[in-house]
Amino acid sequence: MKYLNQLFLICGLMWVGTFNVLAQPSLEALQTAAEAGDAEAQSAFAWRLHQGDGTTADPSAARQWYERAAAQGVVQAQINLAMLLYHGEGGPEDAKSAVRWGTQAAESGDAVAQYNLAIMHLGGKGNGTDHAAAARWFEAASRQKMTGAQLQLAELYLSGKGVPKNTVEGYAWLLIASELGDSIAHNRLLEVEESLTPVQIVDGEKRAGVLDLSH
Repeated sequence: MKYLNQLFLICGLMWVGTFNVLAQPSLEALQTAAEAGDAEAQSAFAWRLHQGDGTTADPSAARQWYERAAAQGVVQAQINLAMLLYHGEGGPEDAKSAVRWGTQAAESGDAVAQYNLAIMHLGGKGNGTDHAAAARWFEAASRQKMTGAQLQLAELYLSGKGVPKNTVEGYAWLLIASELGDSIAHNRLLEVEESLTPVQIVDGEKRAGVLDLSH
C-alpha cells in the first residue's frame, strides 16, 4: 500500500494523518496488513483508531500501533506517538519518552517533527524548559520554510531566549515568514518595524536575503 500524509494542528502541535494514495482501504484490510508487520499500515491503522474513522475511537490501541510503526522507523508514527505520550492520551503522560521519540523523528530531517520537538522543549514537561534546544530545532524547521517555526525563532531572537538577543535576526526571520504568506508573521513584522531604525531595517532585509539563499 502507498500512503500520503496530511497535517493537522491541534493544541499548538502538529499531527500527521496517513491516507492511502489511491483509495481509503477498509479498516479490516489495514488491520490485516498491520498485523502482518507492514509498518506503513500500522501507522495508518493507528491513525484510524486514534480518530475513530470507521470505528470507535481507541487512543490506547492507537498508541500501541503507533509504537509498533515507530519502532520500524515510520516518522509519521513517531511524531504522533510523541504527541500521545506528551499529552497523556491513550495512556499515562510520559514527556521524557515523548521527547525521545520526537528527537528520533526530528533527526530524520522531518520539519513537522522538528517544530513539535521545539514546542516540547518550550513547554518544559519532562526535561524542563530548554530555550536553546527549542531555538536549534525551530531553526532546522525554519530552513525548510515552515513559517510557524520561523515566527517562533524570530520571537526567541527578539527576546534573547535561548539565543543572543538579535533584533535584526528576528526581523529577518519575520520578513521571510511574511514573504511566504504567513499573516501572523506579517502583522508581527509591522509591529517590530516601528521600533527599528532605518539602518536596522535595511540590515534585516539583507540578512533575510542571505538566509533565504540557504533554504
